[in-house]
Amino acid sequence: MIDPVRLARSRTASYAARLPLTLRFRQALFLRKISTPFSAAGKSSLPIENPKRNDFYLLKDRNNSILYDIEMKNYLLFGDSNTWGYRPASDGERFPFAQRIGGVLQNRLGDSARVIEEALNGRMTHWEDPLNPNKNGAKQLPIILETHRPIDFISIMLGTNALTRYLNLNPIDSAMGVSHLIDTIRESQCGRNGVTPEILVIAPPQYVDTNQPFGRLFEGAVEKSKCFPSAYKEIANAQGVHFLDASKSATPPASGDGVHIDEIGSTAIGNAIANLIQENFK
Repeated sequence: MIDPVRLARSRTASYAARLPLTLRFRQALFLRKISTPFSAAGKSSLPIENPKRNDFYLLKDRNNSILYDIEMKNYLLFGDSNTWGYRPASDGERFPFAQRIGGVLQNRLGDSARVIEEALNGRMTHWEDPLNPNKNGAKQLPIILETHRPIDFISIMLGTNALTRYLNLNPIDSAMGVSHLIDTIRESQCGRNGVTPEILVIAPPQYVDTNQPFGRLFEGAVEKSKCFPSAYKEIANAQGVHFLDASKSATPPASGDGVHIDEIGSTAIGNAIANLIQENFK
């Protein structure tokens, strides 16, 4: 059996590299992911039922010759219920993938990317919640990084759950937790070839007043949440990572629970992340 990546690179050097750039694209008739072993003839031994589950694409010409291999990029979204897609004022209902932040981002980045949703309802940055155990993001993150490596990009949108009235925390406390998570990512060597992945810190959407149960649980959090952007931007600048203010794209609907964004907000945040990626990363 021939290793597909090695084969792709050898064919690139001996064949595709000699072609004019325009001819390469004219002859590249389709882009298909390959997961099965190759025969000496360069054809997959089994049909590919679901190409979106594999790790790389092979660009092939009309004669089934491999022009170039394109490795998929892994984009990990580390977040809480807003990343998970919690429907506002519901009993734990979840938006379908296409209406969640991750689904919107996947659609924008296309099949050469794999968007990984690591979202947990109630997750905190590095705090323990006595009424909602096993939500400490700092304890979970090392396992997640090891599971999904290599990671090319990771976003962190946490801090919403720290403003419950009984914890008596504020956005600065959450921002310090985000800084700790960034340190964990850098120490993990979870990026490709051990390099630190691109890191995006997202200030969570700000709260709105509501009489729903979640609104009473977060009583007093509306004013506190206004400090999310400044606190998170300060940490992002100090750590030298990317920053995005989600409140510029989305706000929980007034008819909801005051905490969770709807599908419109999820779409806006997903598009904002995609714009940042496409503008900054090649």
